[in-house]
Amino acid sequence: MIKKLLKKHETELFKEEIDYISNSKFSESYFYGLPKIHKSEEISNAISEQNSEYIELLTPNDLKFRPIVGGPNSVTQNLSHFIDIVLKPLCREVPSFIRDDLEFLNHLPKTVNPNSELITFDIVSLYTNIPHDLGITAVKYWLENTENVIENRLTKEFILASLKLILERNIFTLTEHTIIRKRNSYGY
Repeated sequence: MIKKLLKKHETELFKEEIDYISNSKFSESYFYGLPKIHKSEEISNAISEQNSEYIELLTPNDLKFRPIVGGPNSVTQNLSHFIDIVLKPLCREVPSFIRDDLEFLNHLPKTVNPNSELITFDIVSLYTNIPHDLGITAVKYWLENTENVIENRLTKEFILASLKLILERNIFTLTEHTIIRKRNSYGY
């Protein structure tokens, strides 16, 4: 599918870009979960009760995992990397975009009303909750409503088709071996 996409849009891309995107060695991606130990009440209680940072708690029932698809050499990795570079300049066009914590600090007012309240937000499963079609629609909107941000040689059709392929063809393997291997690496 990637090679067909590149062939269809070969006049838009440099030879080096086509080679980078299509001629990489790829391997299977694996699905696994990273434990969110900081969100487990059972672990917090065990730390308090045992008065130690090191606790013995073999199977906390409220332990949740952050899903990860580990695929640094996945078949879509280089296309994804290329599209990330292409789209990065669009971020500066989005009024709510803040690059990092230092830029956030620059947005804070010099003085704050003493009656102000500080509020934080923790977004649950941010990326897994964005429907692919909505994400593609958002990128399409910014491509259509900005000028001279993305290189003119790359068409909107190529960028959106690439995004669709990356989002919808994130293929991975989940095996018992993967689960056991990851489980053992975290000591439970």
